[in-house]
Amino acid sequence: MKEEQIHVIAGRISGAAKKDTAKDAYSAIKGDLVDEMLARYINQCGVQLPITRLGNGFYMFGTRRIFAKISNNKLIVRVGGGFTSIDEFITQYGEGELTKIKGMNPEQLAALHTPGGLKNVVSSVKLA
Repeated sequence: MKEEQIHVIAGRISGAAKKDTAKDAYSAIKGDLVDEMLARYINQCGVQLPITRLGNGFYMFGTRRIFAKISNNKLIVRVGGGFTSIDEFITQYGEGELTKIKGMNPEQLAALHTPGGLKNVVSSVKLA
C-alpha cells in the first residue's frame, strides 16, 4: 500500500504522464526564470521525485531542501560550499532521495511538500 501511494505521488511528476496530455508534470510560476528553467528540465527529463517550489530559489527536492539559481544561462544547485549543474545534482542525489522517500509514510511526504508542513516532518525523516 505504501509503495503504491509513493508510486502515485512520484508518477504525478514523471514525464511519462505528459505523453498523453498537453499538461506538463511541473508548472512554473511565470516570470520566475529559475522556476521556468527547472520546469523545463523536469518536464523534458521526466524527473520522478516530488519537487515543490518554496520561493526565492528554494525548493523541496524529495526530502532535501535545495537552492537553485541561474549562472551563465545554466541552472545550478547549491551543494556544500559551491554549486553544481542540475544534471550532476540529479545524478548524484536522485537515487538516494528515492530511497528516502520509500522509507517514509505518505503523510510525511505530503507534509514535506506542503507550505508550513516542513517544520513538523524534518525531525522524523530517517536518514540512510
